[in-house]
Amino acid sequence: KVQHENVVRFIGACTKPPSLCIVT
Repeated sequence: KVQHENVVRFIGACTKPPSLCIVT
């Protein structure tokens, strides 16, 4: 469950600025 939440959070950050996606 923790991994899934991490992925969702990562995708959410990716949806915002692309640079944030790279940093995450």
